Amino acid sequence: MEASKAAASKQKSASEKAQEKNQQKQPSTNYEDLDLPAQEWEDMKRDDGARNDALDDLMGLIGLESVKREFLSVKTNVDIKIRQGVALSDTRLSCSLLGNPGTGKTTVARIWGRFLTGIGAIPGDSFKETTGSKLANMGVKGCEDLLEQIKEDGGGVLFIDEAYQLSSGNSPGGKAVLDFLLAEVENLRGKVVFVLAGYSKQMESFFAHNPGFPSRFPITMNFEDYTDEELLRILKRQVNRKYNNQMEIEDGPDGLYFRIAARRVGRGRGKEGFGNARSIENCLARIEKRQANRIRLERRAKKSPNDFLFTKEDIIGPEPSLSLQSCKAWEKMNEMIGLKEVKEQVKILLDSLTTNYERELAEEPPMEFTLNRVFLGSPGTGKTTVAKLYGEILGTLGLLSNGELVIKTPADFIGSALGQSESQTKGILASTIGKVLVIDEAYGLYGGKGVTDPYKTSVVDTIVAEVQNVPGDDRCVILIGYQEQMEEMFQNVNPGLSRRFSVDTPFVFEDFDDDGLRQVLDLKLKDSGFTTTGEGKTAALDVLIRERNRPNFGNGGAVTNLLSKAKASYQKRKATGKFKRNQLEAEDFDEDFDRSTRTETNVKQLFQDDIGREEIIQKLENIQSRVRQLKALGMDVKEEIPFNFLFRGPPGTGKTTTARKMGKVYYDMGFLSKATVEECSATDLIAEYVGQTGPKVQKVLEKSLGRVLLIDEAYRFAGSGFAQEAIDELVGLITTPKYQGKLIIILAGRPNSIPLLFVHGWPGSFVEVTKIIQSFSEPKSDDVPSFHVVAPSLPNFGFSDKVTKKAFGLKQYAETMHKLMLKLGYDKYVTQGGDWGYMVTRAISLYYPDHCLAVHVNLMSVRPTPWRAFWLAARYYLGLLSEDEQNGLFRSLWYLKHSSGYMILQSTKPNTIGFALADSPVALLAWVYEKLQEWTDEYPWTDQEILEWISIYYFSRAGPASSVTIYYELIGKQRDELTKIAEYIPNVPLGISLFPKDVIVPPKSWGGYLGPVVFHATHKKGGHFAAYECPDELVGDLRQMFGRQGGAAKVARVFEST
Repeated sequence: MEASKAAASKQKSASEKAQEKNQQKQPSTNYEDLDLPAQEWEDMKRDDGARNDALDDLMGLIGLESVKREFLSVKTNVDIKIRQGVALSDTRLSCSLLGNPGTGKTTVARIWGRFLTGIGAIPGDSFKETTGSKLANMGVKGCEDLLEQIKEDGGGVLFIDEAYQLSSGNSPGGKAVLDFLLAEVENLRGKVVFVLAGYSKQMESFFAHNPGFPSRFPITMNFEDYTDEELLRILKRQVNRKYNNQMEIEDGPDGLYFRIAARRVGRGRGKEGFGNARSIENCLARIEKRQANRIRLERRAKKSPNDFLFTKEDIIGPEPSLSLQSCKAWEKMNEMIGLKEVKEQVKILLDSLTTNYERELAEEPPMEFTLNRVFLGSPGTGKTTVAKLYGEILGTLGLLSNGELVIKTPADFIGSALGQSESQTKGILASTIGKVLVIDEAYGLYGGKGVTDPYKTSVVDTIVAEVQNVPGDDRCVILIGYQEQMEEMFQNVNPGLSRRFSVDTPFVFEDFDDDGLRQVLDLKLKDSGFTTTGEGKTAALDVLIRERNRPNFGNGGAVTNLLSKAKASYQKRKATGKFKRNQLEAEDFDEDFDRSTRTETNVKQLFQDDIGREEIIQKLENIQSRVRQLKALGMDVKEEIPFNFLFRGPPGTGKTTTARKMGKVYYDMGFLSKATVEECSATDLIAEYVGQTGPKVQKVLEKSLGRVLLIDEAYRFAGSGFAQEAIDELVGLITTPKYQGKLIIILAGRPNSIPLLFVHGWPGSFVEVTKIIQSFSEPKSDDVPSFHVVAPSLPNFGFSDKVTKKAFGLKQYAETMHKLMLKLGYDKYVTQGGDWGYMVTRAISLYYPDHCLAVHVNLMSVRPTPWRAFWLAARYYLGLLSEDEQNGLFRSLWYLKHSSGYMILQSTKPNTIGFALADSPVALLAWVYEKLQEWTDEYPWTDQEILEWISIYYFSRAGPASSVTIYYELIGKQRDELTKIAEYIPNVPLGISLFPKDVIVPPKSWGGYLGPVVFHATHKKGGHFAAYECPDELVGDLRQMFGRQGGAAKVARVFEST
């Protein structure tokens, strides 16, 4: 109390003197000019005679203007209370200091204690410093002891750094301590001041623990990150203080190079955890390290370097391109086998660093790029080795302070309880600053389609929050994994992850090609001290090339495993005495290494016990001959030989045995890694729920890579919904690089079935065939022909991809459908179509008559020549038209007058309607529903059917508007293609079914102008979508056409013999 009175008396005396002085001088000070707190404090000292050593020290600190203003505000408030005679013991002076590390919070906390003691706000000058985690571990009893010590010293300040740790949940006793301290803040008011410090974001959740926080801690000081100018001042001060003003700076302490160094540090500003003054200390440490390396080299060169000089290269590092010239890691990376694309990507990155170096010297803002990368590829392609070298290169260039490699997996980040994943991830990221953090098999951070894993999600969100994408960030994180799984992860997790890791420009590590495998083999042979013969090297490469077809091929690891196996074989031979020292023979790599020289006789020997396999033997021998020719010419063999086959026959006819023998032939030719057969039924690929069919098909194909896949009961694909999805997925996958030419696929099913390609039109889809497919595939009588139905989506429709080529015309549509049938193993087939399906099937028969053996259509579009039009009109006026012909004429005229406007718009302005169709499902519904109603014969559409029909278009892979471009390409630009198919096409039997409510219903007799008609039916009911409206009639027509007494019976007999 005596000390408090003395301080009050002293302050009162100073105030009276200042008041007298002011009355004499009557100053006209403009307080709005006092922007800088330091200037205001100088004015107070000069004008009021104010004195406070703590404030002097505070004003000497760089920056912190808002903090300094808060001090002056508190001092003014206390001075007024003293003059007013108000007791200071009731004043709440506990405060919170919020900001990043290195901003001076601890220093200011100590100054705060001295300041409060100096102005008489607290009686003692005790200062105790601790952290939230320490207090939590001490418990309530430990806190009581700590406060007791402060009270015994007469009062003072308790400074709690990282106070948020008390409420983080990781410390069991933290919340109890927090509740205790909140009470003591009030109980010890006027004796002990509590100062809390921490990051702003974490302190927000900390304050949410108890609504009483704001009232107990009314003073908040925000410590802003230092500006570039302030960081430069801190750097100069640290250098002068450390070297006693003796260190010389090239270009001076305010020159370009120190400014660049400060700016580099400042790029981390605004990020949680930015080190501020500590970052400047680290910057100075890197400068000193570069200086030490330079001086060491100069001394070794017998030079006399100046120990008190920081050169340009010491301060900002050498020019990146010069550093690379002496960088051993860069040399090693360039010496690595293969990796052309990876090396190019690294070179591009390094060129960007050189550009930024030049921009810094010009004091221009640097280009944004990231050191964080994605490495995609199979095992054994050098990803980890490149990551290590990458880190060393970045360290050499000064972009990483350490460059050490740290490898983690997703399991290292994922905690066992909520909140742990975030803390573990932050801990790993914090411990790898300046290093290269590799997260191997990073796709493990994604739970999978339809799965939400909060623990994994928390890891990804934390990485997004903590890992920034700015130049100068002393951090490099590399995500490693298989390309397919990684792409799926990036598509489904926090989108910020893609932005952090430059997903558009990943480092792709391709599997080694033949030459790459040869180089790796040579290198590992040399390293192991072994040699091999030319024949041995060929045998080893054959094994590796076959193995490459299997999933997750090990590349360099596969070479190592093969050499281990060969060495074991060598040891066995050594025991028999049949060996040459340290020489591996062909038989060590492959016991049956000479199979390729015996393929001439293999086929006949394989099938010598089989009856009726002459045709298969002939086909396989032809394939062998073709392979020899192509290899002799140096051509890509896989592009020219078949890998997909169709087996027809009932159970027990040897399909599996034949498949296994075919696998042996392909294995001997070097196309398969194993001559084994994976068997499944079509039903094994068809799921019961949405989204499950695709993964099931992928899983089976993945398992069968490098082998033979035999799919039995393939006719079950001829169904709707998930069955259609399965066949679409299968067709799509076998054309991708991952599967094409890497396995044999055999579809097995009923004997004598006729392959039928069903082609839809607009606004139809594959869904039209769903009502007839079961009847086609499983006839009730053996006397009735069965069909293998293939009902794809046309390009730009449904599940098919968007057309990317320009001028994709009718010939291209026909070619696409024809190639699809060939890929499915159907060398010969028949077709059926209406609307655009009519056009496409006619084009197929025109361009591929040796494969398309017959065509059936439910639309007939015949070009009305003047003579035909005249004759039709004459017959009409003479009353010679039949009732069907007359109704057909009226229907065609109605369509042209009232319902064909869509065709003109879609063939001339597809984008005009396209915007509306893509923008709104309601617009698409209105546009299509009209056709479904008007073009059918009073069909009772249900809401479910309409929604299904519209959804296929709206959720089309190519987009809702892509389908209309067929009108623009074919009617608007390529009418000559339509003219060709309107002419007579010989040699391909034609069947025609006409329905009265179709859009165009020409006279029956006009069919003869199109081709050799072998079947014709005119129905009394039905419309444009015949397969969907009247499936029984269409099925009956096709069975009649291809039945034993039908016009296309000869065609059906072709398939009976295959």
